[in-house]
Amino acid sequence: MFKIQVEETEDIDGNGDDSEKSNPDINIMKIIKDEMAVFEAVGQRPKTLQMLYDALITVPSISCEAERSFSAAGYFTTKL
Repeated sequence: MFKIQVEETEDIDGNGDDSEKSNPDINIMKIIKDEMAVFEAVGQRPKTLQMLYDALITVPSISCEAERSFSAAGYFTTKL
């Protein structure tokens, strides 16, 4: 089976550009894209992707609780 390791790369050119480090939204999107790539290649969810999946899959079927859960899920998408 293939083993893929996702590593964060650092800016090596030494110009002091920390734009990715200073903007957490870019880092989150990079992490999610990397984990989706691992999932597509290997077929197993990495830790962070599994945690998100577990949080979304446990939405209860009662309407007001479901509405609150979907509202909370909206926070995932707006923060990402």
